[in-house]
Amino acid sequence: MIQGARMSFRRILIVFSVSLFLSGCVYLRLLAFKNQLKDFDLHFTIESETIFALRFLHPVLYAKDLLYLAERQPSEIIAGENGERWLYRFRKVDLREEPSNHERGTDLVFEMTIDRQNLLEAITLSPLFLQIVPPQFIEASLRSLGGGHIDRKNRRISANAAKALDAGFHPPDRNKILSELGEPLSVAAAPDTEILIYSYRYELNLAESKKTPPLANVNLTCDPKTGLLTFVHADFAGMKVTLNYRKMIPDENLTSASSTSD
Repeated sequence: MIQGARMSFRRILIVFSVSLFLSGCVYLRLLAFKNQLKDFDLHFTIESETIFALRFLHPVLYAKDLLYLAERQPSEIIAGENGERWLYRFRKVDLREEPSNHERGTDLVFEMTIDRQNLLEAITLSPLFLQIVPPQFIEASLRSLGGGHIDRKNRRISANAAKALDAGFHPPDRNKILSELGEPLSVAAAPDTEILIYSYRYELNLAESKKTPPLANVNLTCDPKTGLLTFVHADFAGMKVTLNYRKMIPDENLTSASSTSD
């Protein structure tokens, strides 16, 4: 639909908000991780053919740092010969905020690989998450975060991925999202936008099973004219992700030329 059109890369903003009111040691390790991102190919490898896995060649973050940042235990820990796999599982919910057992394959699962020294060795993202944030966009974002800004007061890291993205990149398509993620919990429609609203309940492990599991909300704003995703706001029970794809679509192709706020 917009193939061959000239794309505008004005301020494609990626914002990751995490708990940055950190102890000194955790902050220093996060800073070391951020500095590694500046020399990305020296410190990381990526597997992105069928999944997206970020592998740490020189790990600096510990398992305890994950617990500190996430403020919750993983849904499941699988022990192995070389360490552990930590699974963070979010189950899609229906209007009653109950897991949708009738929709198989709609859960979001994020996997952290912990080595024998209790260091974070790899992060594997849910295939469904890649339907709203494609692998090439994630890689560009990670490379950009090396030169990003850490705002401790507002608890967020922001970066501009424009320079690291291929000019032929297109935002995700609404119909493809619906086919992979299933029907949204609700849809908020307006003349120039359509917002697909998904909700997921975090699966607590057995030790925390008596607690109330938090909800994760994912709002996907689409342009009715192009059918393309223009804005993402997701809160995965503590980790917030905000993405603005709108600047990647020529104004003449959009329903409204008015700008979506960053």
